[in-house]
Amino acid sequence: MPKTETDLMAFLAELGIAASTKRHPPLYT
Repeated sequence: MPKTETDLMAFLAELGIAASTKRHPPLYT
């Protein structure tokens, strides 16, 4: 589990990027 708010925000950002990549693959941008 993230220990700090910064770690949590970075974790959520990575999840968001991963989800966006799955929904909108770079090949189609």
